[in-house]
Amino acid sequence: MSVIEKSKPEIIFPCDSRRITSDYGPRTSGDKFHDGVDFGAIKQGVSGDPVYSVSKMKIVSQYFSKTYGNLIIADSLESNLSYVYGHLSEVFVVVGTIINADKTIGLMGNTGKSTGPHLHFEVRDRHYSSSFWNSHDGEFYSSQDPMDYIVEKAAPDCTMCRELLISYMKNIDGELLKLDDIHTNLAHIMTDFESFIKTLK
Repeated sequence: MSVIEKSKPEIIFPCDSRRITSDYGPRTSGDKFHDGVDFGAIKQGVSGDPVYSVSKMKIVSQYFSKTYGNLIIADSLESNLSYVYGHLSEVFVVVGTIINADKTIGLMGNTGKSTGPHLHFEVRDRHYSSSFWNSHDGEFYSSQDPMDYIVEKAAPDCTMCRELLISYMKNIDGELLKLDDIHTNLAHIMTDFESFIKTLK
């Protein structure tokens, strides 16, 4: 009888930034292993980007660490993975909170041992190590490469976006406006688009 191999769990990105400032694995200096992935702030040097729950999960620990700064540790309720969020400027959850995926749980920051605003994100496998902080030769051997699990969220259907934009390019009689008239309406267009995009999240 053939054994059906379980598919690897999938999680979403923990923040809006895709700018990786430090990969998982050995540091370039070779003197330390990096147990997670660092995502730099969208606007370099500025804290405050939202940080998201990557799956349905339960907050199991939240405290300040000299190294990690404001820290959140969460257990997935969909798999045997655990997650670490480090260097946060603000935390919006408490221990025991159960939260669905894609909800804001804190803000990216520069707390703890950090050289600039970023999110340090780790994935750990609870099958591999029963003790979360169990170490071997100074390394947390339950850590996994987060990029092996992260997938992009499906893009929203943009039909409504196109219809909204086209509506601003026509006058009351349904005729296309001149470019100058469209430019005059630009402030209203951006305000309505920002409100619409928020409904997609």
